[in-house]
Amino acid sequence: MREYFLSMKEPKSMTLNDVLDELNDTFPAFLTPVVPIRFSYSNGEISMGELPADVEIRLPNLLQEYLGLPMDTVFTSNSKFPAKKELVEEQEEIEYEDLKPPEPKPLPGLANRILVLAPNLIQNQTYENQSVPLLRETKLIHDYNNEVEHIFNPVCYLPLEGEEVNSIRLNFVDESLTNLNFADQPVGVNLHFRPKP
Repeated sequence: MREYFLSMKEPKSMTLNDVLDELNDTFPAFLTPVVPIRFSYSNGEISMGELPADVEIRLPNLLQEYLGLPMDTVFTSNSKFPAKKELVEEQEEIEYEDLKPPEPKPLPGLANRILVLAPNLIQNQTYENQSVPLLRETKLIHDYNNEVEHIFNPVCYLPLEGEEVNSIRLNFVDESLTNLNFADQPVGVNLHFRPKP
């Protein structure tokens, strides 16, 4: 059996749809000229379409961890594996949002999302048809009596604004891009930089 080691590009975002789209684009047509290699998600499962009998696919450990698959998972023709609980909940939320009419943006102080902006660090990203230096976005937890920790996993790398950075400024805003007020409470952020090749 011949083996191929393929390099997957970074997806546009870490949503399941974008990750699977980039994963599917990784496989060149010459591997399976009759039927393309396609991963998909449905009803809580990551599934593989039709494959030739002699084709097996093993995903990198980081991708298996993101999808919630055992580290020894092997995809063959029409195989299916349960997705990670958090991914299933995320997809159910997306499907529910698609059914609901669009909601107006919250008024300042009544936000549901928190955006971390890094104006002098990363290049602008598109958010709600606006160009902003968006580092990450997450649900805003209105628990003012306890510490709240958000872990973004896997790490998502974004293009830097320049070759050299002497200082980093982060802004925390809501959906309407209004600054959030943390009063005198400390806020800590861990950033991960990938070395330049």
